[in-house]
Amino acid sequence: MVDTGFARDGYVLNSLRPPIPWDNYPRPFRFHLHAWDPINDLLATHSRLNSQACLEAAAAYAFDWLKRYQASAFAKGPAEIASEQARNPENFAWYDMAVGMRIYRLAYLAEVIIRGSLRPAEECELLLQSLRFHHEILADPSIFRGHTNHGLYQALAQLAASRRLNDLLPSGHFQALAQERLRKCLSEHFFADEGVHAEHSPGYHRMVLGSLLGASEAGLLEKNQEQFLARAERALMWMIMPNGSLAPFGDTDHGSIRQDQSLARQYQDPYLCHALTAGASGEPPPSGVQAYKTAGYAFARIYSREGGANPAKASYLAQLAAYHSRVHKHADHLTFVWSEGTVPILTDPGRFGYLGRTTRGDGLYEQGFWYSDPRRVYVESTRAHNCVEIDGRSHPRLKTAVFGSALAQADVQDGLVVFDSKIVLRPSLVHRRTLILAPGEFLIVVDWLFDRRGASHDFRQWFQLAPGWSVNRVGEGYEGQFGDVTLHAVDLLGASAPSEVMVGQNEPSQGWTSVEAGSLTPSPSFHFARCQSERSTFATLFSLNGRPDRDPMTRTNSSISRAVLAWRTPAGAVQLDLARGEQLTVKRRSRGQNVSQGTELI
Repeated sequence: MVDTGFARDGYVLNSLRPPIPWDNYPRPFRFHLHAWDPINDLLATHSRLNSQACLEAAAAYAFDWLKRYQASAFAKGPAEIASEQARNPENFAWYDMAVGMRIYRLAYLAEVIIRGSLRPAEECELLLQSLRFHHEILADPSIFRGHTNHGLYQALAQLAASRRLNDLLPSGHFQALAQERLRKCLSEHFFADEGVHAEHSPGYHRMVLGSLLGASEAGLLEKNQEQFLARAERALMWMIMPNGSLAPFGDTDHGSIRQDQSLARQYQDPYLCHALTAGASGEPPPSGVQAYKTAGYAFARIYSREGGANPAKASYLAQLAAYHSRVHKHADHLTFVWSEGTVPILTDPGRFGYLGRTTRGDGLYEQGFWYSDPRRVYVESTRAHNCVEIDGRSHPRLKTAVFGSALAQADVQDGLVVFDSKIVLRPSLVHRRTLILAPGEFLIVVDWLFDRRGASHDFRQWFQLAPGWSVNRVGEGYEGQFGDVTLHAVDLLGASAPSEVMVGQNEPSQGWTSVEAGSLTPSPSFHFARCQSERSTFATLFSLNGRPDRDPMTRTNSSISRAVLAWRTPAGAVQLDLARGEQLTVKRRSRGQNVSQGTELI
């Protein structure tokens, strides 16, 4: 590591040998350098194997930082540094999360060196005083970020650091402060009854859960704080797609998260272990539907008769129908992803990365975009997701009320997975979305939009296919190919205008997926449009059973209290009858049955 350096998200520090070019990189990588992420494995290896070479390499890196940034900070004091940081959050030496991640590594290094008298007295004193300074600056309320996962990590790290060198640096008051902050963060960051992290991102759910499991093993959590970890593990299991990736909602990277058995042992849930090790350990997860109605997630994993209890051959549908805060929230209201086995079909764009900064008063900031890099702006935008875009703009996320969970229903009816959700936007526009999945056969996306004030809008129902799909416009619909899988998409109502297929388009950006952090990969994107309407309904069918022909019996009423969706494919005729009371009910007529000659609509 000393010779080959440290790499993350496409950026590389060529060597860990000082001097370190701390600020010669884009902001995400600067954060990792100042947080001392490059020496984490060195410190862990010293802890496990007592490797003096690792300790010396880590100490050289740390002292390069201390001599560069700590001495000048001593002259100003924690309060002034905190004040400066509030005015200039791009100073990553004292960035809130960097201080939090650095303090427990500093505490370990200080304890080992001071207890062993491994450095000259003045360097031991520098370590001790720097540790005191880090405790004091974290105690400053202006540095603590309790409303995000940054605050959780700050509290955990200070709690861990406060257990070291107490005879030389009494830290009981810092420990008490960190424990109180941890209690507050856990109560606010998780829906405890469901075990789901509240930041709209399976990637952050997984990251924070792993940290909490490590904190539990280290004895940092109180007993009542550990009780929801089993629920959080089970929720993570549902977030894993058949190909081993997390559902890429919000700031979640694409790519498999599967681990070998040794890494998966930190988890206790047998279904999660099975998903993480591709069946090498644990038990196959259940087939069925899971609704997290408070968090606003719905998941379906349905096994096929041919595939048996094999998650890699299951049909998978997941929806994010939530807006709890601006934290890691894309403009992706009611988005969803769909895959059949290991073939991803409809996907979300992923995280890309955190590059550039918007400023108050510019157009992007006022819409709720914190980062200005055009690629980051795109992956956050409404049109980059499987969402309805209204009037050509992304859903606003600044000075707009959060709606919490919009999930009303998630169940299985007549062998069909049914998700139903509802939100009110801007503030009189009602949007209701129903997803109906017949595993291995078809997916229907019904969107009903109505402005209660009578205003007219342009509506675009966007769809994003995963990289690897080849899609062509065919008549008034689309035909896609992925290996030997063929997909057809058509508007069952015949009332909307299909767009051209956009793949890797610039100005404006469209048709991209961030398969890896820091990069975009071309992927097909298209939409159906209804313009200048106060009331619009979309009913888009994705068929895996051949090209569908619309049946004239397909119709909906103005409020979707009843609807008939009917079509024919080479595999036969299909009719779905929808009726909405307190709950939505869906009935399917079997293929051998004739399509009915009429269903009365209210």
